[in-house]
Amino acid sequence: MKKYSLHIGLNETSLISNSSLNSPEANSRFYKKIAEENGFETIELLGENATSINLLNTLRAISKKITPDDIFFVTYCGHGFTINDISGEEDTHYDQIAILYDRYFIDDELKNCWSWFPENSKVVLITDCCYGGTLNKKAVSTSYIINASFNFHLTDVVPYLNSFQLHFKEFKEANILINHISSSQDRNIAKDSQVKDQLSPFTEAFEKVYNEGNFIGTFSHFFEEIKNEVEKTLPYNLPFIDRNIKNFLDEEFFLTKNLVLSQN
Repeated sequence: MKKYSLHIGLNETSLISNSSLNSPEANSRFYKKIAEENGFETIELLGENATSINLLNTLRAISKKITPDDIFFVTYCGHGFTINDISGEEDTHYDQIAILYDRYFIDDELKNCWSWFPENSKVVLITDCCYGGTLNKKAVSTSYIINASFNFHLTDVVPYLNSFQLHFKEFKEANILINHISSSQDRNIAKDSQVKDQLSPFTEAFEKVYNEGNFIGTFSHFFEEIKNEVEKTLPYNLPFIDRNIKNFLDEEFFLTKNLVLSQN
């Protein structure tokens, strides 16, 4: 089994002024560190390097070499927002977006990226950002139509639409297994650290439960322990796990020194 990881972190972005965050880049360095400790081949996109083209190129490159026997660990730490649903397929009537350095990355675009991956590829996605509950989704409708008049309410949407439509010319149905754990629900904010370059409360909880690789249990158990840790100090801002997509949450957690469950 080969192990790949990608860690994206932005304290600041060119798109939003006066909104610097304290924890994302520190969070990303933490996730990269534990990935390396567990034998992952790692890629890091921090700050100005966390652009859409770098992200898309990295996802494309990984999709060409990953197999169903491998695993891909992805973390995103930074700003998250919502916009009015551009396709009419969201029950909440909102799309979730990650804020990269050069532009917004809407959940519908991430769906399309997963369609590049071979069937039954395994992905673990950790998002520490506001409104990130369903930032990931497995697939989009093949009858997808972009409404160019939607209200983005942040900035001009034309560059985004051009990129989005370009990638959708090669759309196909995604069929991957993905475990997505988010620091926030779709309609909730995530908590930043109070001090620059310190871990966020969610990532601190992740670090505590991870316990230097000594955690033993499934992905579902790991999430429940993180949730319990966060609830002690932030009962109004609980993390989220997406069970409505094809996943492998009942398998043993992948960052551990001893694969106990799989050997029993």
